[in-house]
Amino acid sequence: MTSKKLFYFGAFGFLVSFFCFSSPGFVIAETQADFFVEAQYDSLQRTQITATLQQTSERAYFYIDSAWWEGLSLSDRSQALNSINSLASEFDNVIYGKMTSFFGDFWSPGIDNDPRVFVLLLPLAGKAGGYINYSDEYPKSSVARSNEREMVYLNTDHINSTLIKSFLTHEFQHLITFYQKDKLHGVAEDAWLNEARSEYSPTLVGYDEVFSGSNLENRAAIFSENPSDPLGEFKSESADYGSVNIFMQYLAEKYGKEVIAESIKDEKLGIESINNALKKRGYSATFQDIFTNWTIANFLNNCSVGDSFCYKNPNLNKSNIHVTFKESTITQELVKKETIKDWQALYYQFEPVGKLEKTFLKLVFEKEVSGDYFKIPYIVEKTDGTFLVKYMEVASNKSTVYVPEFGDVVKSVTVIPLKQSKLTNFSASDPASNFSLEGSLTEEEPPKISDGDAIKLPGDPKIYLVDKGKRHWIPNPEIFSMYNLDWSKIKEVTAEEFNSFPRAKLFRAIGDVKVYYLTESGMVRHLPSADAFLSYGNKWEDVLDVDAREIAVYPINNLIKLNGDSKVYKIENGVKRWIKTASAFNRLKFDWSKIAPINQTEFNAYPEGQVIS
Repeated sequence: MTSKKLFYFGAFGFLVSFFCFSSPGFVIAETQADFFVEAQYDSLQRTQITATLQQTSERAYFYIDSAWWEGLSLSDRSQALNSINSLASEFDNVIYGKMTSFFGDFWSPGIDNDPRVFVLLLPLAGKAGGYINYSDEYPKSSVARSNEREMVYLNTDHINSTLIKSFLTHEFQHLITFYQKDKLHGVAEDAWLNEARSEYSPTLVGYDEVFSGSNLENRAAIFSENPSDPLGEFKSESADYGSVNIFMQYLAEKYGKEVIAESIKDEKLGIESINNALKKRGYSATFQDIFTNWTIANFLNNCSVGDSFCYKNPNLNKSNIHVTFKESTITQELVKKETIKDWQALYYQFEPVGKLEKTFLKLVFEKEVSGDYFKIPYIVEKTDGTFLVKYMEVASNKSTVYVPEFGDVVKSVTVIPLKQSKLTNFSASDPASNFSLEGSLTEEEPPKISDGDAIKLPGDPKIYLVDKGKRHWIPNPEIFSMYNLDWSKIKEVTAEEFNSFPRAKLFRAIGDVKVYYLTESGMVRHLPSADAFLSYGNKWEDVLDVDAREIAVYPINNLIKLNGDSKVYKIENGVKRWIKTASAFNRLKFDWSKIAPINQTEFNAYPEGQVIS
């Protein structure tokens, strides 16, 4: 997939994580002033220009490159002045208030002791909308080419375009980020998230509501051409802006725009700040979960499959956001050796051609580096138009799945490998990892499940051992190894297969007579008598004999209450002690979620002990 390279909203600058300097004196806005500019962005590759103050509003100064201005006709100057006056009014009355109330303040009065922002309009290279240079936030004694102002740069090519408002909004967010992250917390935000917030800002202010001609329309088109652009790696290319914009649209739609605001105020950076913001807003989902669902939504964009797998914004419907395939190969067997970067989505679709004699599609994924973390959703499209979202689980570097009825009931299978290892310190050139994906037609059926097999559900990390026809949860890797299980032989099963094996809940250490009940929450409680054991309808043949080391792993369930009664008891040495008050319960730092209800027979089996008050 190709991408066009252009400078667009580049956040360029000198970034440090300490602020031990004194501010210079008050900067007076002059009618004419000299400014340092960045040659790589300037259309004439200049390093310094003279600019003329054309408008002073309540919140900003608007300067125009004098050389550019002098080259305009009188009518063009008049039009440009009207546009500047309109932009100044928009900044004062709309952009400034909406942005600061949502994201927080920028540094004001700041390096120049002036509460206004300096806006410099000059001709920039290509289609650039503007840029910001964090060097301007430091004194010349630290950065010789600093303009010592809170300052943004906009392209005069767009001076008469409605997009100029979106460009100013975008750059103003960068000023806010500098204050919220660099100044208040002493950290420099990851470039991708800094740009992502700026990309969302025109949507926040309302400039993307009319889709035609909007920044969002442009970004959606770019993203549709480059859906595999890595989210974290940021090269300031058009594809990068498309990716971060569309991701933020998804994040705000599914989890609320407030998550974006919370992340800028968090002391952490990038992905960690988003995870913290999600927790503060009461969500259990993580960035990893959201990214995975986003990549599926970009392919399906179909709310009938699930709310997580579509955009409800009509401007981001399937016509505008939908991964399509540009290459195809007819083959009996596919072996792809590929590279992938963190937070990059690669899409592979398998479709039957003609009448197939072998109706199982076998997919094998293998990663090269054991420390790499992959999430691999795959989407099964059926001939009736329905879709199933499943996951390949990688155990011991490898995962194998079988898709039955391929070419009969199944119309296509799309695999989306996702590498999700790196959480921070992204760059413009992140390292890639190797993996292979194999697809083949086979008559071989997936292995059957029998006693001694290790099984798991798709998308669930818990591993179970099939033991006496029951699913026996393996609580940690040490117990897994203790039973000589093989990570490469874990079988992924359907929910129907999983539920066909009842939960193992009765255990006895080898060589011991005590029987323990394993609660739903993963605690064990010794059943005090045979009558208590039988009163629950248990059968002695259902007890699993396990290594004593496994029983020792589980926390002890020592808080109980009689079914239908509110009194809570603590079991100590086989005796039940009533905890008389809630204050006593809390004082002893007991956990209300760890109280297990029991029946009358078991309750009566515990002698009464001293009350806890």
